[in-house]
Amino acid sequence: WDANGGSLKNDSSNDVAILTRQVAYGDKITAPNSPTRSEDENNRYAFKEWTGYTADMTMPAKDMTFLAEWTPTAREYTVTVKYVLASDSTQAAADGTVTKKVGEAYSIASPAVTGYTPAQAVVAGKMPAGGATVTVKYFPNTATTYKAEYYFQPASGSTDLNQFEKNTTLAPDETLSGTTGVKTNVVAKPVDGF
Repeated sequence: WDANGGSLKNDSSNDVAILTRQVAYGDKITAPNSPTRSEDENNRYAFKEWTGYTADMTMPAKDMTFLAEWTPTAREYTVTVKYVLASDSTQAAADGTVTKKVGEAYSIASPAVTGYTPAQAVVAGKMPAGGATVTVKYFPNTATTYKAEYYFQPASGSTDLNQFEKNTTLAPDETLSGTTGVKTNVVAKPVDGF
């Protein structure tokens, strides 16, 4: 420092150059332009203020440094959950998605798919930087119920299936079970007169 002025340094750190300038002793200090800071994978940054700077300051008889203060805002990412059949990876249900800030908890319930059970009922965790894609496989139920119904040819002798009649007195419906997606054979009940 000398009688003609001092050195004023503005340090905005984190990927912004340091600005140094000479200001005469007693002169009003004007704030430098607001700097910008690049975002990283976790946050975006907004300039808040120069620490230690006030609008009515004058240059003292010493060097001064003002540091940039930043307000971070967590970036948002998306987790996508793909639901597929374990047997052939065909889509079992529409994808599930959730968008959250880095570090926030998320939870996505796996949808019901008739005849199948998901390997994960719920996909949950904390949002990672960059997001994620998770695959949930659905396995066939081995005790999927189905109904066997019996229809009878009308007395007219018509072979039009739309004219066949259901008669639960002669042959009540049967509830059976099997593995989803696996072909099964139902043996017809013997019915007197048919």
